[in-house]
Amino acid sequence: ILLLPDVSYYFRKEFFKDWTGEDLDTGTEILFALMKEGKEVSEMTEEDFYPIGLLARIEGFNQDDNVQVRTLERVDIEDLEIQDGYITASAASRPETVDMTEGEEKEQFGQLKVSLLKFVQGYQWGLWARSFILQRKNMNDLVCALSDYLNLSPDDKYAILAADSRRERYELITRAVNEFMELSKVAEEAKTAQKDNQ
Repeated sequence: ILLLPDVSYYFRKEFFKDWTGEDLDTGTEILFALMKEGKEVSEMTEEDFYPIGLLARIEGFNQDDNVQVRTLERVDIEDLEIQDGYITASAASRPETVDMTEGEEKEQFGQLKVSLLKFVQGYQWGLWARSFILQRKNMNDLVCALSDYLNLSPDDKYAILAADSRRERYELITRAVNEFMELSKVAEEAKTAQKDNQ
């Protein structure tokens, strides 16, 4: 998944069982340390983690045992240690370069939403997708919700999180979403052309 600040995520309660020795409660803070590639805990070393992570807080639980987590801010991860199957670390708040006005952020977010809404009109699942897109609250929320469909490697996802400049992050997000739409159009055109040739 792609993790960015100011986004709500839902995890199965079991997801946290292997990582913490204590019960989770509403208000519990969580430090997300991101791995460069999947490994068993027994094989992990400090070098397997990216230096920038994310601080989050548990906002609640639902009847299906899902945990609602709200991401708060980016952090520099320090003193990371792996011992007896547990990972401990400390974190320091990582400041952002706010190089866009609120109006510019809203405008760029609005433009990307409009592009996506136009794009999904041509598909059978477009009605469902339209509702999904309209529910997104900000640029980070939009790209995180779409991350399963985007052609992003772990390094690409990390680059979005690591961008200290908000303008740079918005550009990376816009590029990723535009590439997804372009590739989807090309794939659809190729499929149509193949049908026409049969």
